[in-house]
Amino acid sequence: MKQYHETCCVPQCTASSKYNGLLSFHGFPSDPDLRRQWLANIRRDKLKLTQHTKVCSLHFTPDQLLQPKAAGGRRVVSRGAVPVLFSWSHRSVQPPRAGLRSRMEKNHLFDLKWLLFCLSLEELKQMTS
Repeated sequence: MKQYHETCCVPQCTASSKYNGLLSFHGFPSDPDLRRQWLANIRRDKLKLTQHTKVCSLHFTPDQLLQPKAAGGRRVVSRGAVPVLFSWSHRSVQPPRAGLRSRMEKNHLFDLKWLLFCLSLEELKQMTS
């Protein structure tokens, strides 16, 4: 079975369930007025919605997100909630985390430094014994 990764449709948002399992992704409301408000707020008035069109939890205030009632459940947005946190507004989302490549390079560099440190210790032990 092909695994589907959710992504956020908000411009300038790179959130994906592939790289961040802590985020929740929310489909658009069925109420036409509320749906229009969501589209206006995310600045995508002409967006064609599908079942895969989602807005991530970064764009909702904490009081708009209802925690799951059972372990392993999904967060949902409260009735009437509208996304309001955007990079272009005075209230902004969390800064984007570094890309996967730069995180891997940083981890690799740390591993190399650790290896050199361990080798240096081993050489010191050999020289003193």
